[in-house]
Amino acid sequence: MSDIRINKISGIQPQKTDSKELQEDKVEKQVTKKPEVVRKDAGEILDHMARSAQLNKFQVTKKEINVQKYVNADSEKRIEQMMKAFDETILKSAQVAIEEFGLPEEVGQDVAIMAFNQKFLV
Repeated sequence: MSDIRINKISGIQPQKTDSKELQEDKVEKQVTKKPEVVRKDAGEILDHMARSAQLNKFQVTKKEINVQKYVNADSEKRIEQMMKAFDETILKSAQVAIEEFGLPEEVGQDVAIMAFNQKFLV
């Protein structure tokens, strides 16, 4: 916008570009080369995905925790009782799901855990 005003004020008109030059630029832009796509076998892709999943697998190391360092004996017993009660409740819920819906044991446990999460954590 400012170029136009300046040109009009000073009385100088901007140079017009030839339509041939514009057409040549358009032709050059249209001649872009498409990248070559190498088709791969689906099995090869799935094998690669499986291998990369194994590489990204997280290694869990068991670490002993000295509970006495953090809590006293009474608290330790109370926490142990609470965790046992929690485990028993989850296993009872899983057993109900297994009997009610005829689910495999692992799926029944997953259902019980999801029900717990939905009831208490959401």
